[in-house]
Amino acid sequence: MLQGFRNHKRWMMAIIIGPISIAFVATGVYSYSRSNAEDNALAVVDGSKILPEQFDQAKREQLERLRQQMGDSFKSDILDNQEARAAILGRLIAERALGVEVAKEGIVVSRDTAISVIKNAGAFQINGKFDPELYKRFLASQGKTDEGFVAELQRSLANEIMVDNLQATSPIGRATAEQLNRLFRERREVRLYAFPAAQFLSQVKVSDAEAQSYYDGHKKEFVSPESEKVQYVVLTPDQFKTAKPSEQDLKTYYEQNAKKFAAPEERRASHILIGFGSDEKAAQKKAEDLVAELKAHPDKFAAEARSLSTDKGSAANGGDLGWFGRGAMVPEFEKAVFAAKKGEIVGPVKTQYGFHIICVTDTRGGEVPPLEKVRSRIEAEYGQQMAQKKFAEAADNFTNTVYEQPDSLQPVIDRYGLKPVEVDNVTKNGFSPQSEQGKYLNAHVIDLLFSSEAVNEKKNIQAIEVSPNVLVSARVLEHRPSAQIPFEQVKDKIVSKLKSEAALAAAKSAGEKKLAELKKSPSDAGFTPAVWVSRQEPMGLPPELVNAQLRVPAGKLPAFIGTQVAGGYVVSRINASKVPEFTDDERKSASAQLAKLHGAAETQAYLEALEQKLGTKINNKDYLPPKKAEAAASSKAAR
Repeated sequence: MLQGFRNHKRWMMAIIIGPISIAFVATGVYSYSRSNAEDNALAVVDGSKILPEQFDQAKREQLERLRQQMGDSFKSDILDNQEARAAILGRLIAERALGVEVAKEGIVVSRDTAISVIKNAGAFQINGKFDPELYKRFLASQGKTDEGFVAELQRSLANEIMVDNLQATSPIGRATAEQLNRLFRERREVRLYAFPAAQFLSQVKVSDAEAQSYYDGHKKEFVSPESEKVQYVVLTPDQFKTAKPSEQDLKTYYEQNAKKFAAPEERRASHILIGFGSDEKAAQKKAEDLVAELKAHPDKFAAEARSLSTDKGSAANGGDLGWFGRGAMVPEFEKAVFAAKKGEIVGPVKTQYGFHIICVTDTRGGEVPPLEKVRSRIEAEYGQQMAQKKFAEAADNFTNTVYEQPDSLQPVIDRYGLKPVEVDNVTKNGFSPQSEQGKYLNAHVIDLLFSSEAVNEKKNIQAIEVSPNVLVSARVLEHRPSAQIPFEQVKDKIVSKLKSEAALAAAKSAGEKKLAELKKSPSDAGFTPAVWVSRQEPMGLPPELVNAQLRVPAGKLPAFIGTQVAGGYVVSRINASKVPEFTDDERKSASAQLAKLHGAAETQAYLEALEQKLGTKINNKDYLPPKKAEAAASSKAAR
């Protein structure tokens, strides 16, 4: 059970910290007058205002998620439309409304639970251990305090509990689960006769006139995007790593941070859990008697754990929980373990799971190494701290200089010895965040580079913190507006496209002719060997082909069908159909999947009703869903 609690915390961590960790890279800060922002709240939920800067923060985080998911196909303006704005604001409204209901229902997640989730988050760990410095840098990058972030996480976890409770009330019937089984697991025995488009390419001819005609009718397809040649500079603490500590500095730093250099303190412990059962007092008495017995006969601990412990996961191992550090167990358990000595038996310790009798079987860590063993580490940390200090001092000057002397980046290049980087053919689509340019020319920087001030006045863009302690400024060296690409430059591309389309049409024609022949006179000649396919196991076949094969009613088999696919045309001979037996475990799994899907729909309906009950109001029509915006406009016109 205790082991299960640790696993449960990891599950919560994945839900809550996963999306948060994506926002490690800041994309710039939009400033607003607080009073004006409150006057121009985008929406109000139960009297609580959603402000423009809160919307922008949510939008920036969504852009970063999309950038990482889409890679090279990402476009920085992907969310610059009414539908996307409405979706982002809708999510903020739903969270705010859910928070109101969570408070009314009295759902509370303790501060200790939220802290435990943070400490177990992979984003804040090095080699599996919580690293306070990583956590501090994350808070700084988000402009949040520790207390504020813990409170935010408590609210998020409480909202998750509320949603889980809603979805748990959506039962799924046996018949529906059976339908799901048939949909995904029904198998068809098929043989294929393929007509690849590539086989017909040599037969296709495209004249210059045909290519020119296509070009004239599709000129919008052949427009070069607006592009720029830009220069940028980067300021980071790495540029200030020159300081070396004196011997006295080393000793002072070592003495002041001795505990920091100690190996993490860990314990190995075994426990016996006595569950509360129906009589908590009786359980406590049983645990107290067992403690007295085990202190007299400690060699019996493992045997008693196997026979008496209600934590079946550890009972099989004689109660052994393995090695763990601080923050891995519930607070009451941890406090008792780390206060005990090796070999000591303590308890009973009461937690939410019952009464624990604990034996600390081993200890390690906590020793402070001598100065010489950590000298290089201190020198490195000292250098980083001094570099950070100098960077902080330089950052303001860097920011002011690129703004106050906007006609060139040379002043900051000369002052800080920076190496300017030039990049050509920069477009509004930007770069993959994994690329060298993408690290520095992020969506916010790109937006500023295509602003009127940067393009028309050739001024430096403001300094942007593209990631923690990384400042970037840039300027436009050359701007090229979008332009029509001449026919001769795209002629080969057009010819290739038209040939491919014609070859595909020829493949389809040949396939349809063969299909007609087979329906009159069935034959297996030319078909591949038979193979069984399903939606779950398509055997490498494209989805559109498998779906077509499964759409034929089982009562009409065997049958021939034709399907156009990306590479040509395929005639399928479908011989037989069968549905694997549905076991009880598989039925339960299918029901759980359907319940989750159905529960999500139920939750959405609940949230919409809740928002209406709370008197939710969207103040700006540009943030309404398109259909609602049209309806509002029509209603206003009618009045």
